[in-house]
Amino acid sequence: MWTLPPRLQILAALTNSEMPVFDVGCDHGYLGLWCHRVMKTPTTMIDCQDHILERFRQRWGRHY
Repeated sequence: MWTLPPRLQILAALTNSEMPVFDVGCDHGYLGLWCHRVMKTPTTMIDCQDHILERFRQRWGRHY
């Protein structure tokens, strides 16, 4: 697993395993994937750009 950039580490530190995470404007998906895989939080990732979500599926689909 990779290390989150500092700005995303701050957000991830505000979560716990009982708190659902909604990653709105998920872009690369790092925060949502980290919360789902590492923090074990229920995670929903949303982006209004279809190509962003498709890129996420191509890159991380087998892991998510």
